[in-house]
Amino acid sequence: MPGPAPHPPADPPPSRAALEARLESGQSVEVPTLGQSMHPFLQDGDRVRIVAVAPASLRLGDVIAFWRGGGLVVHRFAGWAGPGLLREKGDNFRSWQAVPAGELLGRVDRVRRGAGERELHRPGLAIRNRLLGLRAWAWCLCFPPLRRAWHWLRRQT
Repeated sequence: MPGPAPHPPADPPPSRAALEARLESGQSVEVPTLGQSMHPFLQDGDRVRIVAVAPASLRLGDVIAFWRGGGLVVHRFAGWAGPGLLREKGDNFRSWQAVPAGELLGRVDRVRRGAGERELHRPGLAIRNRLLGLRAWAWCLCFPPLRRAWHWLRRQT
């Protein structure tokens, strides 16, 4: 029995300038996802629609798109790391990273997987995203001190 069909060949990703110009003109952009950092919420090959948003309007749990190392990353907003620094975390990662607010491209408002679509502003998904954001925020704050305490306790025995 043959295995699953491979992904169709991907279109070359639009340039940063092209994506930013479309968003600045009030249009949304749709891009494919690649990787497992947001699994199971996002899967490899899902398509996300990004809309422009001011950093100050982000809410805990929003799925955001930003630039890192020349590439586009889609992760969850987990609060502020300091003035002008967003705290982001992939759902499938233990650690978080700070991102300059100027690197923010926008907020994901829709996910397409196959023939299905999920509008992230619908009440059920919006609540789920807030809860996942709260979990990410708590993990960002609690994990480092708990890890240090665990290592300290292990050294005491």
